[in-house]
Amino acid sequence: MHLQSNKYILMVFEGQRSEPIIVNNLKQYFLNEEENTIIYALYGNVIYDIYEKLNEDEDDFLDIVPILKKFAQNSHELADISRDDVSEIYLFFDHDGHSHLADQEKLEKMLQYFDDETDHGKLYVSYPMVEALKHLGEDVDFKELTAVIANNSTYKQKVNSEADNKFKHVRDYTEEIWNEVIQFHTKKLGYIVDDNYQYPGQSISQYDIFKKQKEKYIDSNNEVAVLGAFAIFLVDYYGYNILP
Repeated sequence: MHLQSNKYILMVFEGQRSEPIIVNNLKQYFLNEEENTIIYALYGNVIYDIYEKLNEDEDDFLDIVPILKKFAQNSHELADISRDDVSEIYLFFDHDGHSHLADQEKLEKMLQYFDDETDHGKLYVSYPMVEALKHLGEDVDFKELTAVIANNSTYKQKVNSEADNKFKHVRDYTEEIWNEVIQFHTKKLGYIVDDNYQYPGQSISQYDIFKKQKEKYIDSNNEVAVLGAFAIFLVDYYGYNILP
């Protein structure tokens, strides 16, 4: 559950298109009751690259805010913002297991480090990528839906061909659609961690989700169970009271 303080909530995105569209839309219905201002920063590369940038030695990471400020794409948004101005940091990245940089041990280490939004930041991972959020439809068995890691390059096309029209365009989501999306992904979370397609009885950490993904899907079949990070983020942020 989030805390309030300072002036800014920083959201760090892997991509410059899909993630801002998602947050811009959900802010119509969520995240709009805070006194703090939400600001965006773009990392612009896969999750495994962030490990190399932030890892100073084998045991310590650097602070992500000054790293982000060095990127030209963030120069305006973060120009006058120091780490002390930021109350919460959320990082949204794709699993991107097909990348030549992919390394599950590095991802595990980052999930252990980025586990507190008020400290180093909290990392949320989409499996296999951000488009998982909208991979829903009457003909989609979302409970059993997986994605082969090696085929991530065609996953967007797969989502576009299989998802119902109302889920395809996040910029047009209504509060009702968001509620559907949150319910689907939260039940899928329960299935991943407990083999029960229902809401988990407690909050599940991103680290524990990854460990289950690795145990049940990645190591055995070189695939991941489809799961969208933004839906899980909203449940973590507001608690299970957000669910009907």
